[in-house]
Amino acid sequence: MTTATFAAERLLPAGVALAVHGVVITALILGLKPTLPPLPMPSPMQTTLVQLPPEPAPTEAPVREPVAAPRPQPDIARPVPVPPPVDEALLARRRTEAKRLDTEKQQRLAERRLAEEKRSREAQRLKARQLARQHEADVQARTEAERQATDQARLAEARAAREAAERARAHMADTEGASSTINYEPLVKKAPVYPERALGKRLEGDCTVEYTVTAKGTVSQPHIVSGACDDEVFARPSMAAASRFKYQPRIVNGHAVKVTNVRNTFHFRLQN
Repeated sequence: MTTATFAAERLLPAGVALAVHGVVITALILGLKPTLPPLPMPSPMQTTLVQLPPEPAPTEAPVREPVAAPRPQPDIARPVPVPPPVDEALLARRRTEAKRLDTEKQQRLAERRLAEEKRSREAQRLKARQLARQHEADVQARTEAERQATDQARLAEARAAREAAERARAHMADTEGASSTINYEPLVKKAPVYPERALGKRLEGDCTVEYTVTAKGTVSQPHIVSGACDDEVFARPSMAAASRFKYQPRIVNGHAVKVTNVRNTFHFRLQN
């Protein structure tokens, strides 16, 4: 079938359908509007036959000649590798060297174990010596503590005995010489310094000091008798003067003893 024939077959139904539609539309127009003049009939469709150039004839694919399969190559005998000759002497030397190295390794391991055991024994001996020294030090410390405790107890007993003897002698001295304490006069007695403030204010008064006469005849622990000092300005010079007094030691049973509660009253008077 040519291209022109194919085009005519396709255009013919289209023309017929177009004519039918035109008739229908005309009938509708005439039926709705009878007063309108009739429409002119459409002119028939003219078709033109166009002849397309003929399609080129398909060309046949060139026929390839079959390629001949390669011929199998004949097997070529390959030479079989020949193993090198074994050097028995070299193998023997290698075995001997390996054995020597293993022996040396075992010797080093054995020496290392011996050294470790030696260090362990030395550490144990050192620890034992340290423990022994510590035990000896503990024993010595306990012995020293016991000795010091014994010495302290002995000293405490001696001190207590001495204090008891002193208290007994003092009691005897107080008992025997209580009546003479009032008349216990110092061998060296200097008058106190008159306070400048008292001089400026023209003050006069008395001040009583109480103290202890030691076994050597000196004065210790002087203090003002409460309520026995007319003015505090006289207190310090009175105690200073009493501290310089010198007494004849009191002898009891052939021993010098201290005398407590000795009093002396200082009289501060202005000179006219």
